This record gives sequence, C-alpha cells and structure tokens, in this order.
Amino acid sequence: MLSPFESIKMNRVKPILVFDLGGVVFDWNPKLFLKDLCSALGLADDRADLLGLAVFQDYGLTADWLQFDRGAIDIASLSQRIAQRLIAPTGQNAPPTQADRKLARAESRAIDDNDVIAITARIVDWIEALGPRLTPIPETIEWLKHLREAGFRIYFLSNMPKPFIQHLHVHQAVFSQFSDGLFSSHVGWVKPETEIFSLARERFTRRQQEYLFNEGWTNARTHEEQEQALVFFDDSLANVQAAKRLGWQAIQFRDARQASRDFQQLQGQGIHLKRSVRSFVVRAGRIGSGQSKALSSLAPLYCIAMPQADATPFCEHWPAAHRHKPLVVDIGFGMGDALASMAAQDPSHRYLGIEVHPPGVGSLLQRIHDQGLDHVRVIQHDAIEVLERVIAPDSVAAFHIYFPDPWPKKRHHKRRLVQKAFVGLLSSRLANNGYVHCATDWEPYAQWMLEVLSAQTGLRNQALGYHQRPAWRPITKFEARGLKLGHTVTDLLFRKQS
Repeated sequence: MLSPFESIKMNRVKPILVFDLGGVVFDWNPKLFLKDLCSALGLADDRADLLGLAVFQDYGLTADWLQFDRGAIDIASLSQRIAQRLIAPTGQNAPPTQADRKLARAESRAIDDNDVIAITARIVDWIEALGPRLTPIPETIEWLKHLREAGFRIYFLSNMPKPFIQHLHVHQAVFSQFSDGLFSSHVGWVKPETEIFSLARERFTRRQQEYLFNEGWTNARTHEEQEQALVFFDDSLANVQAAKRLGWQAIQFRDARQASRDFQQLQGQGIHLKRSVRSFVVRAGRIGSGQSKALSSLAPLYCIAMPQADATPFCEHWPAAHRHKPLVVDIGFGMGDALASMAAQDPSHRYLGIEVHPPGVGSLLQRIHDQGLDHVRVIQHDAIEVLERVIAPDSVAAFHIYFPDPWPKKRHHKRRLVQKAFVGLLSSRLANNGYVHCATDWEPYAQWMLEVLSAQTGLRNQALGYHQRPAWRPITKFEARGLKLGHTVTDLLFRKQS
C-alpha cells in the first residue's frame, strides 16, 4: 500500500471525511435513555415514546434540546421546560387524546402539578448522567483507524452541548483519530443549519491544505488546487439531506459496516478525483456578531438553497409581486453595499446576489431586512454551479461582476473568474439584449476581460474599448479607497445581440 504522502504525490488526493459523533462514533441510544427517565419519573416503559416527544420535540430547529446543543440554554432551564411540558402537555407534543393524558398522570407517581421543582430535579439528574454514558462504538473506532491507515484525514461535526463535551474528551484515543472538529455549542449553530456546514467546510478545507503543504506541497500553485470533496456521515437523515443540499457527499450512518460499504461505492464513482480549479478561496475571515445573527435568522427568509431541495420554480423564491420582473444577477457582491444600493434605486427588477463568503452574505442579508428589499434574494455558493444548475438559459437581464479577484500572478491566471468557458455560460443565460457589466481596478485584468468578452460570439461591446461608469453602478467604499490611492477603475459593458 502507498503511504499517504506517496498517494498525494501521485495526484490521488483523497476526500475529506467528516463524522457526526453521537450515534456514529459514540453510542447515543435515546430509546434506552428514555426508559431510564421513565423509571425515574415512575412511568411505565411503554410511555417512553410519549416521553420522548416532550424531551426532544422531534429535534425541530426550535426544540429546546437543540437550543441545549447550541449552548443557548443550560441543563436546569432545559429540565424545567421538559417538566412543564410533562405537567401541562400542549400542542403537537401532547399525548394524542385526553384519555392518554389521564393515563400518563395515573401511571406517574412523580408528575404532580404542584411539584415542578421535584420533577425538574429528577430530569436534571437524568441529563447529567447522559454524558458519562456516551461511550465509543468499537466497530466505528476500528473503521476510523483503518481509514487513517489508508491515508484519509478525518474530522468531526457534532451537535453536542458543553456539559457532555468534557466527558467525551476522556476518550483521548478516540479523538486522536481526528485531525480537527467542530462542536455546535462552541460556534452557536446546529445541524442542519447551513451556517455550521459552511463553517466546517471552510475550516476543514483550510486544515487539509495546511497538512498538504507541510507534507511536501512546496509548490504554491499545486497546493492551492487541492479543493477536495467532503464526505459526511451522520445518523440523522435531516442532517444528511442538509449536507447534500450544500454540495457535500453524504451517507446516512446506521452502522460501520453499512457506512463503509456505501463509502466504497462512492469511491468507485470517482469522488477522490481533484475538483476543477475555482476562482475563489474561502478564507477564515472574522465574522461579526451582527453578520452571524443575520445568517442565522434571515437566511431562511432571503436565501435560496443550493441545490434547490424541492421542485419550487426558481421565480417563486421571490414574493408574487416580483416574480415576473427581469432578473439581475450580481456575482461576488462582497459586503453587499453596491448591490443593496442598486436594488434600492431599482424596484423594477428582481435581484439575485451570489457570494461564497459568510461575512458578506450576512452583511447583505441585514441590508435586505433593514431596507425592506424584498425583491432581492441570495445564494451562498459557487457562481459557476449556480449558473449551470439553477439559472435557466435566456432568462437573465443583466450580470454584474464588480471587482472580482484579479489573481495578479501569472501562475494564478487560470483562477480568474472571467474565462472563455465562463463567458460562454454567461452568454447562454442572458436574454436577448441582456448585458454583462464588469468593473476592475487592476489594469491587466481589464485587458484580459476585454479580450475574453470580445471573443464571445453574440456579445457586442457597447463602447470602443472600455466603457464609462454607468449611472446605475455606485462607487463602493472599496473603490473609493482605491481611487484615493491612484488606482484606475475600468468598466466594461457587453450586450447580447443575436
């Protein structure tokens, strides 16, 4: 068998493997645990399923248990809320009939309307005892060791409350198998939320690149091209589906044997091959608290999942009043100030912003909300994949590409967004008479874009060379700073004319 180093040198770069912990690496058996709680509360074992509704609330994103996983509430608060649901069950978590409610009361010697404190104390004891009961699953640990020996780097992504983490770290031999990991309660997000997957991708990819460099990737160009597939293992179907929507490979874990078999099938489909060169690198920039809150609370209102998880027609992601308006697509909108300004001045179009960096997405989401820009929607994903898989041919009125990364070094030119194939894709998505508007403050990149756009059949330059800045494009803070430094800003405007 080749060593990991030899395998990498032969270009057989392996995917990044990401594992859930509870139910995958550590034994998490809610049915067994609930029977223990039944015993503590004086309920018969056959009430465990009913009790589970009050405790876990089907793991919905607003469920108290997920708030516990998020680090938003402590054991005492969680226990009190569960106790209150047991005493006065309401809504979807209540027993289905009045008879069942009476039966639950009759069987319980602990549940008393006047004794919430005593019930809460018993639930506290039960939750505190769960951490030490999270023990490694031997079959999974053996498989992890096998994967490590085969040259894979392994990471974890876990919904885990802080009180349980200290008990997990007792098992140092298990954590020695992982190169890095994320706990939900450390970052304030939980699976299946988009933000925790985005953060994991950014962090694990960066760690993987650092590893490759340290193992001998002294050639910077080769090092930067290692953008690998991520394969995610989780026992929760909702989490698996969320990962797939974000472009991960994902396998629902039932046991190590089944997961290993499914993973081998994925390998047979070629997931270990290198991905194509991208025009961006997702960096670990600092995200402000306001941007983070916007990502968490506003993304469900204004973000479009990629790939789309349902059969909803693309236009229906906008309110009905905007669905038939011409579409303007802003690729790489940065912090969103220019896009928000243009959209505020132009209610006659609907806007779609595409960006990969979380701080910028959070910033634009907050602007959309604060300014009431309900004709603007956002996709946080690679623009090329969005154009290929989401945007229909002949459907876009305008593409705005402002200040894309110029990748100034010659060896990085292949990373530039504006390439022959990309411009061809843009042209195919443009409606007749639609336009592509680019701006850059890097003169060599302006010349490059002028050549590439001019070579595209069906696109016609709207100026003799470069174009004056159109009135609709505002001067951004980034641009103003460059102008003060003496930079020359160049606009290009090409229109599709068949």
